[in-house]
Amino acid sequence: RIIITTNYDLLVENAFEAVLNTPNEVCTIKQIHNPAQYHSIVARNEIKYVKLHGCISNKRDYKLAFSTDDFQKVNKFYKAVLDDLR
Repeated sequence: RIIITTNYDLLVENAFEAVLNTPNEVCTIKQIHNPAQYHSIVARNEIKYVKLHGCISNKRDYKLAFSTDDFQKVNKFYKAVLDDLR
């Protein structure tokens, strides 16, 4: 129960927002931005939503990763997320 994205964030967010508080709402997304959040437990009606390259709508807290230096800074987060996919 996880969505991992590098692009198309708004597509995912808009889809969940469109059914919010309607009979079609089955679950909600919980944004994950760091290893501690990634390893946290989510409720039955939540899906972890990982934005690997940061968040354009919240650049202050979740900086965008573009350069090699940026990716090195978030390497611990990448490792936590991508190790689970092995």
